[in-house]
Amino acid sequence: MNKLILIATSVFALSFSVSSHANLKPLVGLQIIDFEAPVRNLTATQITVVKKKYERAVNVVVTELKVNFNEPQTTDELKTFFTTAISRMWENFAQCTGFPDCKDTDPLLIDSFSKKRNDGKFGSVDCDTSAIFIADVLNQFGITSRLVEVTGHILLHISSGDVSLYAETFKEITFYNDLVEVERHYSIVFEEYNFSFPSSLHYIRRGFAYAGTYKVTLALADFDKAIELNSKSDAAYINRSVVKLELGDYEGALVDINVAMDLNPNDFYLYNNRGYIKLKSGNFKDAIEDFDFVLRIVSHHSYALNHRGLARFKLNDIEGALRDINRSILYDQKNAEAYRYRAEIKLHMGDEAGAAEDLKTADSLTSN
Repeated sequence: MNKLILIATSVFALSFSVSSHANLKPLVGLQIIDFEAPVRNLTATQITVVKKKYERAVNVVVTELKVNFNEPQTTDELKTFFTTAISRMWENFAQCTGFPDCKDTDPLLIDSFSKKRNDGKFGSVDCDTSAIFIADVLNQFGITSRLVEVTGHILLHISSGDVSLYAETFKEITFYNDLVEVERHYSIVFEEYNFSFPSSLHYIRRGFAYAGTYKVTLALADFDKAIELNSKSDAAYINRSVVKLELGDYEGALVDINVAMDLNPNDFYLYNNRGYIKLKSGNFKDAIEDFDFVLRIVSHHSYALNHRGLARFKLNDIEGALRDINRSILYDQKNAEAYRYRAEIKLHMGDEAGAAEDLKTADSLTSN
């Protein structure tokens, strides 16, 4: 399933859990933990531990902010409060999760007690996590947050009294005065959500997690629900196309990726997804056209080179296939898939020794 682009996005919930900190209003993040827990089959004890970590992180930030801030009344006050809250959030985030380097890239928003580390953590360090966390912090001060879904990213719409702003919550803090300014920076703004359940984003995130653990039937059900709730979400269609491909539904996968491309025509990487679907379904000539499109924009795109090479091989263009695979390896010498494809080509050409060497290299890369 790693040959296609799986798109992750945010989740959130309204059905709040009761906080153990008497001075905190109910926290959105606690309900998300409950929703995500089945993906990793967490025990009740593990769920309790990760909830306490999240509560403690929010409580630390809120306690520090209450020393210097009340509810903001002006735009400048709102910007200052938000900037300080974000700064304190990230300073305490790693401390409360046990990951000082903040480099965890697990696709789950909430993940706990991984097999490798056997410890608890509050999910990926990205725009999704920061949006949920900072919304919980802002809520303690009477500041309303609405999540804004744009292409491949999440913003927050924050308001306090008559003052409102759109804001980044991840990496560089940026403010936008209104939706017009947001749309100057992001080609597609899908819609705004309050923290209500159920939502399409909620199901997309869990479906993504299920797909990542090869629970494809459960993933398909979540993507179906996401599309039912928001038929304009390209992420839902992209991910459902990947799952349908995994299930052998080539026609359904192609329909979904075409819908995603109509919704987001500026994402040229989707041509790679569509080309791969066509390749798997035996439509080699049309697949090559899609890979050609990708490579005209990014000439070193290793997956497009791999798959165009394979499509050419299937059409008996041995020279063209070998040229593409060699280029792919030139750009990415750790691409195990390319070595396997080249081994297949060399074996077809009668170069058994060369094929064996490439398979050995592929195996070594896979095992590392």
